[in-house]
Amino acid sequence: MLDERVLIEAKRQLAFSQYSITDIAEQLGFNEATNMTKFFKRHTDVSPKDFRQLCRMGLRQS
Repeated sequence: MLDERVLIEAKRQLAFSQYSITDIAEQLGFNEATNMTKFFKRHTDVSPKDFRQLCRMGLRQS
């Protein structure tokens, strides 16, 4: 349940903020951005960077 909450917040930050992935990782309590990247990819099958790009592409098309 905690992982789910962290994942939701990571997705929200990636989609709607200008914070760097490193800053988001720090805000969510990860020691290293690479740890967040591994966590995010394990749960979504995409990297945080790719997720952000996909969200931005989707927002532009709307």
